[in-house]
Amino acid sequence: MNKIQKQIGQNIKYFREQNELSQIVTSNYLGIDRSLISKYEQGEREVPLPILEKLASLFGVDISVFLESEPEHAALHQALAFRKDKMQPEDLPQLANFRQIVMNYIDIRKLAAHE
Repeated sequence: MNKIQKQIGQNIKYFREQNELSQIVTSNYLGIDRSLISKYEQGEREVPLPILEKLASLFGVDISVFLESEPEHAALHQALAFRKDKMQPEDLPQLANFRQIVMNYIDIRKLAAHE
């Protein structure tokens, strides 16, 4: 088991649980089998870049946070927090798109501040 894969897997699990998403709901959103989520989280399988990108959008984080050794610190940078009382699994694609828009806006504001 690769140390980086294990770190990525731990962070995927951390953010999935922080967002109160089950492995089944997450795997359905990603269009993959639930057993793959488990293998990713355990560091048993390498996570393909397109999957990491979709997870980053879903969790409202930059893709680089999956490499962080302390995801709690990375969680401070989540693009959006909200109540999930009435959220349905079919709402996840729209949520991920919205979070990506928010993250892009934050990046643009940072770039504009440096000009």
